[in-house]
Amino acid sequence: MLPLIAYLVVLTLLINLGFWQLDRAAQKSLRLSQQLSATDKAPIRITDQISAIADDWLFRKVSLSGAFDGQQQFLIDNQIKNSQPGYFVLTPFIIYGQKKAVLVNRGWIKANPLRAQLPDVPITNPKGTITGTLNRFPSVAIHLKGAEIPTATHPSIVQVVDVAVLSEKINYPLHDFQVQLAPEIRGGFLRDWDTAEKKLMTPEKHEAYALQWFAMALVLTLLCFRIFLKKKTNE
Repeated sequence: MLPLIAYLVVLTLLINLGFWQLDRAAQKSLRLSQQLSATDKAPIRITDQISAIADDWLFRKVSLSGAFDGQQQFLIDNQIKNSQPGYFVLTPFIIYGQKKAVLVNRGWIKANPLRAQLPDVPITNPKGTITGTLNRFPSVAIHLKGAEIPTATHPSIVQVVDVAVLSEKINYPLHDFQVQLAPEIRGGFLRDWDTAEKKLMTPEKHEAYALQWFAMALVLTLLCFRIFLKKKTNE
């Protein structure tokens, strides 16, 4: 009786995992279509009333008119591109007619082998209209204590972006999201941005995982059936 119970428990687990992956595939397919359609929509206008961005706003195009604050720039540390360490360059952009500024990610720049020597991050277009896409700030697997505290250098280095902390440092409020500067806008660095396709595990991968779980359930069933027949034969 005990082997049968164990078989049924494991079989149920494998089947549930398979259906869970199928459900994830359906969710990802819907989310992917929403985000891909967002890239085709007209640019939205950022206002002070926007506190955060919802999932369906990710990768949405924006157009902003204002001025960069070149005296208050930040480097997000530990950003790897092509196996090389570097930084994302975040520059506050003060939007005309708005109280809140937004951090514009101007792209990736390689770190100097001598960590004390920070890269030069000049601004060639201090004022005007820029375009980009909305996104959340880069996340980290482990949030170490103090990782959100910017260094006293110029530009400041942070491991994790906390807009409340950065707002206090620069003395004006910031939106809790970033705008990734469009590649065609001058004044940036390497901008190989994550897109909806890159960022999400594709529905096909979830379906492949589901197939693996179902296959394991089938193999388990065949194996148990074979053991059962062998036991009956020996009797």
